[in-house]
Amino acid sequence: GRNDGFRPSIIGVQQDWYEFMVFDRWGLLVFSTSDPFQAWNGGMNNSGDVLTQDVYVWKLRAKDQFTPEKQEFIGSVTLLK
Repeated sequence: GRNDGFRPSIIGVQQDWYEFMVFDRWGLLVFSTSDPFQAWNGGMNNSGDVLTQDVYVWKLRAKDQFTPEKQEFIGSVTLLK
């Protein structure tokens, strides 16, 4: 019931310019969405099976309503079971 999903939180995101991706340590895409309200649940493509406990890299491409530029953010998240 706590921290069941991971997603970036952006104020004023333009929904037609949003892409959130999560990769494993070898660069395999394990999750991708264009819905700013959909979170990654720790499974491959949000399946029921949780991936191995590890550090995953996330990438966000987005545009907010306040600036004309698209932005790209990269970070990491640790998946714990």
